[in-house]
This record gives sequence, C-alpha cells and structure tokens, in this order.
Amino acid sequence: RLCPRGTAGCGHFLMRNVIVLGASAAALFAVGAFAHSGATGVVKQRMDGMKEMSHAVKAIGAVKAGAIPFSFETLNLAGREIAKHGVSARDQFPEGSLVSPSDALPAIWADRQTFDRLMEQMIDAADQLAVSADRDESIALTDRIGGYCKDCHATFRKQK
Repeated sequence: RLCPRGTAGCGHFLMRNVIVLGASAAALFAVGAFAHSGATGVVKQRMDGMKEMSHAVKAIGAVKAGAIPFSFETLNLAGREIAKHGVSARDQFPEGSLVSPSDALPAIWADRQTFDRLMEQMIDAADQLAVSADRDESIALTDRIGGYCKDCHATFRKQK
C-alpha cells in the first residue's frame, strides 16, 4: 500500500494523509468490496490487483491536483505499485474468464494484441515513473499511464 515513508502497516495513503478525499475513498472501498463479493480464483486476483492500482492512481491524482505536496517518493512508489500489479495482471486474463462479477469484456480475447500492447505500455511507463527524478518527466509519465488505463477500460471493460 502507498505510504509516504514506505513502512508496512501505514494504511492506504489517501485515507491516512488526504482528509479531504477520505470520505470518498471510504465510499469507494465499500463499493469495491461489494463489487468484488463472490469473485474467486483468477477473477478475484485481477480485481484485487486492479483495486491496488487504482489506489496508486488516486495518489497520483492527489499529487497532480495539489491535494498533497509534490513528492517523487509518492510518484515513484505509485509507479512501482502500478507496474507490479500490471505485470501480475498479464497472466490473469485467461480466455473465458468472464465469470461474474468480472467487468472484463470478450473484446480482450477478440483483440488480445491491442490489450497486451496497452498493458505493456502502461507497465513500461509505470517502471519509468518508479525511478523518475524529474518533475516534468514524472508528470508526463502519469499522463501516459492514465491514457493507457483509459484506452484499455474504454475498449475492454464494461462501462459502469
């Protein structure tokens, strides 16, 4: 989990450090927990991983919005989290894994090449963010990561 000091047990970064976002984050946790109820196996694994990536994206958003001070440590950690869960997710979309409550669409397997390319581009940008020490580069990388996520979700995830 994201923690500005990188310590275990710190708790979710936004819940702990961004009071303004606390209530909405709690609501998202409740919705996420409900949405994941009944998920098992590879579907649960990928849903849990996507939830962890969303925590990292929310921390990035908080930095970009100025809700928390700019911090390479926060952005680097977010990059590591996104890359880690992205790498795991590559193997968590076997054909036919559309079991409820999955939000995955059959388009993943109809156009696996595009899905895999977007995943690899996101992982690559997240790996770069994990080590970036340049403010402009870091911001550009967060924008790229967000774009890959948006493109993937627009094509390969059920709209809510």
